[in-house]
Amino acid sequence: MKTTCPVVLVLLLLAPTTMRAQEDFDYTTNADGLSITITGYIGTNDAVSIPTNINGLTVTDIGDYAFQECAGLTNVTIPDGVTSIGDLAFIGNGSLTSITIPASVTNIGYGPFGDCTSLTAISVDTNNSIYSSVNGVLFDITQSTLIQYPGSVRGSYTIPASVTSVGADAFKGCGGLTSITIPSNVTNIGNYAFDGCARLTNVMMSNGVTSIGEGTFDGCRSLARIMIPASVTNIGAYAFNFCGNLTNVTMASGVVNVGELAFDDDIDLTSVTISGNVTNFNGVFNGVFFGCGKLDNVIIADGVTSIADGVCDGFPSVTNVMIPASVTNIGAAFKYCPELRAIRVNTNNPAYRSVNGVLFDITESTLLVFPASVGGSYIIPNSVTIIGEYAFAACCYLTSVTIPDGVTNIGAFAFEGCFDLPDITIPGSVTSIGEGAFHDCPLLARITIPASATNIGEYAFWDCRSLASVFFQGNAPAADSTVFTSDNVTVYYMPGATGWDDFSANTGVPVVLWNPMIQTSDGSFGVSNNQFGFNITSTTNIQIVVEACTNLAKPFWTPLQAFGIASSSFYFSDPQWTNYPGRFYRVSLP
Repeated sequence: MKTTCPVVLVLLLLAPTTMRAQEDFDYTTNADGLSITITGYIGTNDAVSIPTNINGLTVTDIGDYAFQECAGLTNVTIPDGVTSIGDLAFIGNGSLTSITIPASVTNIGYGPFGDCTSLTAISVDTNNSIYSSVNGVLFDITQSTLIQYPGSVRGSYTIPASVTSVGADAFKGCGGLTSITIPSNVTNIGNYAFDGCARLTNVMMSNGVTSIGEGTFDGCRSLARIMIPASVTNIGAYAFNFCGNLTNVTMASGVVNVGELAFDDDIDLTSVTISGNVTNFNGVFNGVFFGCGKLDNVIIADGVTSIADGVCDGFPSVTNVMIPASVTNIGAAFKYCPELRAIRVNTNNPAYRSVNGVLFDITESTLLVFPASVGGSYIIPNSVTIIGEYAFAACCYLTSVTIPDGVTNIGAFAFEGCFDLPDITIPGSVTSIGEGAFHDCPLLARITIPASATNIGEYAFWDCRSLASVFFQGNAPAADSTVFTSDNVTVYYMPGATGWDDFSANTGVPVVLWNPMIQTSDGSFGVSNNQFGFNITSTTNIQIVVEACTNLAKPFWTPLQAFGIASSSFYFSDPQWTNYPGRFYRVSLP
């Protein structure tokens, strides 16, 4: 009898597995032709296992930024065989909770797991001869370099005494870190090491650190004060950028270099003591304390020798500055400080001096800084021959400036942003008007350029919205299309002057010959209808002023009438002529 074995249907349920399809990865073949570098992950899985081989080639490298900001990525398995993990390879993976470094890895770039805000621990295979992990923190094998701190760990942390270097981006994005103690063996803190540690309130930095890298404490918005120890010689650019609660900074005597924008936008910073050994403020274009809106007290210790351009850009609250005797080089350091009341200079300074709060060179031949908050009128001393770059920039309350005969050069942006300055006379000694010299002076309506001026810099009168008339007393100077905002400007030139057709072509503004003449022989000159008068002839559409005085030996010319001549001849009469024993008349520029 033939029997039939029962058919047993077995259903095998498999647990979910991590995905490692090679099409989920971008990669390149290495120079040896035998190995692969993973350059990107384009899959959608939360758990990923990096393959050991792709197309028969061994995966040996995870490239820079390869797994950057992979949304939802919670777990990555790195196979034994991978030897290198690139810079910031897994940066910004906020859901990544753990990672294990295999024994084969011999090279790890900086900040490989920065901004991984859910990362609880970084493990290292015990057979790895290059790297180690202590309490979930990644170090080199000797624990002399701290490479990465797990981003989700909260509270305080004391860096082990064995550490001599904190790597770049080592604590990047550790939003729960509140306090850090840096031991004396640490000499170097890498770039952006504590970037984005938003709850970090306390930094205990021992004497031993020599360099604070670029952006080291960038975005540490809970940090209220910092004491920089004497061992530190260098503070990198952006080092304390956007530390919104930082109120007080003290630099000990070791600091010699402060990078640009080092304290950028620290909006609560009120007091800074600058080390006397600082010789270099990298403030060109972007000030060291740019955007520090409450900073009103700047103490520059004796020993500082140089203050670069733009160091104090963005000090809207700084009121007083004292320059020590040691400073021998000052760039356009105090431009755009609208509350500045005075600059004082130590009397032993060999290069600079202050007169009534105004900064000059030691000979008082160059005017360097006029305090921006001072309003009213100012007469520049006769000793001055050069008005320096940005000397009166942003002097919003200045209504009148008298430039003495003898000044030869008006520096770049010298009067930029003088919003209340309606008029200025440039003396016949000036040969050069610098770039942007009167940029954004909205009330400036007319100006006379002397014959001595041979060069006008770019944007010299740009955005002078009220400027309608510019009178040149000599030949056309060198100028280009940026000098004037040309919609409303008319340039007038004198008879016999040359170069004006080319000037008009270069600048884009119309030019008109200014040639009014008082006629004494055409029968109009004399008394008519009990008024003294005369004809004035000229080219059409020019502006003139008739002035009078009573004593040519000591002339004081009084404007009688300002008007535009619409035709080639205009009759002027003076109804007040009988009130004077004698009166002299002239036609001048308005």
